[in-house]
Amino acid sequence: MEGTRFDSLARTMSTSGSRRRVLGALLAGALGSLRLRATRADESGTAIADAGGGDDNLAIVVNPATGGNDSKPCQPKSQQEACEDRCDQVVNDGCGGEIDCSCDGGKVCAEKDGLCCRPEQLCDEKRVCCPPGEGCGPGDACCPKERICTPSDVCCAAGDVCARGGGVCCASQRVCTVGGVDEACCSAPQQCVAGVCQ
Repeated sequence: MEGTRFDSLARTMSTSGSRRRVLGALLAGALGSLRLRATRADESGTAIADAGGGDDNLAIVVNPATGGNDSKPCQPKSQQEACEDRCDQVVNDGCGGEIDCSCDGGKVCAEKDGLCCRPEQLCDEKRVCCPPGEGCGPGDACCPKERICTPSDVCCAAGDVCARGGGVCCASQRVCTVGGVDEACCSAPQQCVAGVCQ
C-alpha cells in the first residue's frame, strides 16, 4: 500500500463516526455470508437449515406445532383389557373408539363381578361368578363342586367331602361302604379300612 493512501486511511479511522461505519460494514458482510437457508427436511418434516458452510454447519429447525416432541399414534386398548370387570357394556377404547363387552359363547354377565360367566357358576342371585372348579352351592353361595352336598344341602368344610350314599359331609378317611351302601360315612371315631368301617 502506498504511503499516502495508508496515511489517508489512518486519518479516516481516527474519527469515531468513521470507525462505527467501518465496523458496521464488516459486521453486515459477515452476517450476509452465512446465507441461512432451508436445505432439506427429515422424515418427520423437521427442516434442516444450512448456514452456508456446507454439511458441517447444519441446524435443525424445530416444528413449532409439535414443540419438538415426538407424537406417537394412539394405541387402543385390547378387548380383554377394556372389558375387564365390565361385561354387557360398551366402553371407550382409549383412542375415541368403542368396544362392545357383551358376553358370548353361552356365557351371561354376573353383574356384581362384571364377569362373563357360565350359567352353572352363577351365584348370589346370579350376580357373582364362582371361580373355576366351584359351583353355586347351598345358601346361594360358591362352593367347590366336590364339597356341594345334597340332599343335606350344605357346603362341606375344607377337608371334608360329601358322602354321596348318605348325602352328608364326611371326613375323606371315613367314607366307606356301610350296610351295603357305597360312599356312606362311618360313624365317628371309626374310619374306613379296606372298605370296612373300623
